[in-house]
Amino acid sequence: MNIKKCLRHFVSAIALFALAPLGVGQATSYNFSYKFDSTNTVTGTFDGIASGNLIGSINNSSISVKLNGIDLGTPGSFVSAGYDGNPATHIPNTWNGSAQVSIDGTASNFGFFTPSLSGFNAYFYIIPWCNGNCLGDNGTGVQTLTNGTTVTYLFNGNYNSANWNVSAVPEPETYAMLLAGLGLMGFMARRRKQAA
Repeated sequence: MNIKKCLRHFVSAIALFALAPLGVGQATSYNFSYKFDSTNTVTGTFDGIASGNLIGSINNSSISVKLNGIDLGTPGSFVSAGYDGNPATHIPNTWNGSAQVSIDGTASNFGFFTPSLSGFNAYFYIIPWCNGNCLGDNGTGVQTLTNGTTVTYLFNGNYNSANWNVSAVPEPETYAMLLAGLGLMGFMARRRKQAA
């Protein structure tokens, strides 16, 4: 086998390894943000597994949530849940489902609570919310408590998916593969130039 063929196979293998992290079923780290208004933004991180537009199997120990840059709780102390109550009446108001984060913001159903679902000091959620018409509207809210007293409470029944952003955090291995691939391409281009 000649050198050109070997290099082509090697570059193809590098490309396959670089694309492997994009596969479904692999846990990935995500950054998220939701802008309530011009002065209040919730940001944070979590690890989960993407399948189409939804991210599930959220690793509770990976969740962190901040409001305007201030931690709502100790990172890693959050629990996640999905809302499974009646979206029209919110009776019962139950959180027994699995959290599902929507990449495009149109199908989210999750809450991040700390330190526990029943005795929380802070939370952030985006859930189905009917506003009386049950046409797929979502509601979102964030709350912080100190000694049982509400310190911050923001609620937006008119959730706007344009204010939602979630993006995967590239792994260091992905950057290494990218650099290796670019280096090989540069090496091949240089060899071609010298051969010409």
